[in-house]
Amino acid sequence: MSYRSGEARKPVEILSEEGDVELVTAKGVESMEETDCLLRSHANAARLLAAAERVRKRHTLIGGTTEEQPAVVKESDDE
Repeated sequence: MSYRSGEARKPVEILSEEGDVELVTAKGVESMEETDCLLRSHANAARLLAAAERVRKRHTLIGGTTEEQPAVVKESDDE
């Protein structure tokens, strides 16, 4: 099995009798490590989750509202 760059975004599940594992890209691991680091502080995690909720509810972002940030609005509208 082979993948070209950018083709494999989901983890590949590997099943075995000794235990199942998932193979992820190096970029995926880097992203998980960064998320882990950001969420270690309870205060930082609360701020990040509150900011994400504001974006989902289309309230304010740093520097203005989502209506003033067309790229963010367009991305969230496509989902």
